[in-house]
Amino acid sequence: MLITLQQKYPLKMGSNKVGRRKQKGLLYLDDGNKEISGERIDLRMTRGPEGLRLSIVDLGSMNGTYVRSPEGVEKKLEPGVEVEINATHIVRLGRSVKCKVKLGRVIHNSELDIKSTIRHGPATSPRKAGNHHGSSSGE
Repeated sequence: MLITLQQKYPLKMGSNKVGRRKQKGLLYLDDGNKEISGERIDLRMTRGPEGLRLSIVDLGSMNGTYVRSPEGVEKKLEPGVEVEINATHIVRLGRSVKCKVKLGRVIHNSELDIKSTIRHGPATSPRKAGNHHGSSSGE
């Protein structure tokens, strides 16, 4: 069974770290699949001459962070390298978490929208009772 969780967080100027660890200052990502690191990505919001700018940095994840452009081209981020993104990019964390950013004209209209697809229950069907490996012929 697949369960989809949706979480929204307001973004602030400067660093917006996202991860599975519950700690002050970290945007908590409820990840039932345990694919997401304690501190996974940093979304950095700054003000440029043309308005708000947003960039993303992978903080050294094991399952990879990917950014998909509006044209559908997906690129894996190198850990520690800052890449500028905008509201038309989709960020994928591992296999099951997708993020979109709503970047408003003013800071209080900017938010992070996270969708997680979580597999709940066993991935394969349980064995039938009486199905044993090997044979026993003790009689």
